[in-house]
Amino acid sequence: MKRLFAFLLVMILLCPAALADVQSQVNAPAHVTDTFQSNTGKTIIQMDASVEVPSVSAVPVYEVGVKEISAESLVAFADWLIGTGNWRGDTAYGSAEKEYVGGALTDITVETLTIESLDANDRGWRIDQIEAYRYRQNGQLRGAQIMNLSSRRNLDFAYNYEAMHDRVGADAVDCAYTREEAIALAKEAAAILAPELTEIYCGVINQEGGAINYNNTDEAYLICFTRNVGGIPVTWTMQECTALDEDKNGDPIVYRMPFPYESLRLVITNEGVTGVRYESPYDVDSVLQENAQLLQFEQIMNVSKSILPLKYTWLENTYQVKINIDRIVFGYTRIDFKDDMNRFMLVPVWDFFGTYECLRNGQAEVCYSEDGSSLLTINAIDGTVIDRKYGY
Repeated sequence: MKRLFAFLLVMILLCPAALADVQSQVNAPAHVTDTFQSNTGKTIIQMDASVEVPSVSAVPVYEVGVKEISAESLVAFADWLIGTGNWRGDTAYGSAEKEYVGGALTDITVETLTIESLDANDRGWRIDQIEAYRYRQNGQLRGAQIMNLSSRRNLDFAYNYEAMHDRVGADAVDCAYTREEAIALAKEAAAILAPELTEIYCGVINQEGGAINYNNTDEAYLICFTRNVGGIPVTWTMQECTALDEDKNGDPIVYRMPFPYESLRLVITNEGVTGVRYESPYDVDSVLQENAQLLQFEQIMNVSKSILPLKYTWLENTYQVKINIDRIVFGYTRIDFKDDMNRFMLVPVWDFFGTYECLRNGQAEVCYSEDGSSLLTINAIDGTVIDRKYGY
């Protein structure tokens, strides 16, 4: 017994990081308070931020591959939402049809599945419609596999509305569901469509800026699901990895299939689930690293202090910029392989969440107060900055 105790003591002394959780390994505090600014003093960054780190001791790096949205799950979702026998449409994807021709994107095909409710409104439009798209290039699943639900059962809240930062954790105004009830309903839908997505973000949206603004007080819930891999969440952000490079004329350069981040987004209104978008599911494939070597948190902070002022320098010709960081989150995100734009991996990153405003003569003229806005994403392994608009 003494020998065993001595062996364990030696192992702890030699390999403390192997037994400590990530927060201890990288010496991350529970909270950060700091203020710094750009060289001109026109951009001021204030941090009063909680530091969120999952309780794990190892951080693997995984390769992930494109996955289809199964027809079976869509049929089951239609039965749950619309009701068995109350819809018409496809129970399988249709034949492949040509989608793109010419340029770098060749041999692209799409297969579609459409389901619609038998009930129609007074204009003859179907109340609920589910559309799914399955894309291939040279026969291989490629890019965003997409499912949309649109409904005419309520005012037009959309899954791409931006949640309000000042309404985090609140109940939606004039909505029949409490926050907890809305999440419970969304979980039922997620269990059918994407049971592997278990991480939940819940925000409040309204119709300001929307297509139809009948009543500014009307609010709904935006509930987003991502996955948890080995105890580490895939961090949800409002940035969707859909931006394209531009040529010298400002036109988009399309050189591969668009591949937004994997997510399931649902809108819960008085009428229940009235909007859904599920896109870019993937399979978690091989382990590329069993336990990634992480930079110390102090090194991550040094990167943030260098990059955050530079990122908003372009606004300084017109404004003074005030940035407020209130969450620093450790989690996974998906990035490209450096040598293959059609292969992807999950890597650990630090996201700095917050809001910012642009002031002129001391008065705020433009405010960016969307919730879930990652103002900076830093690779936790090598300290490189990842642009979440592009995914690399």
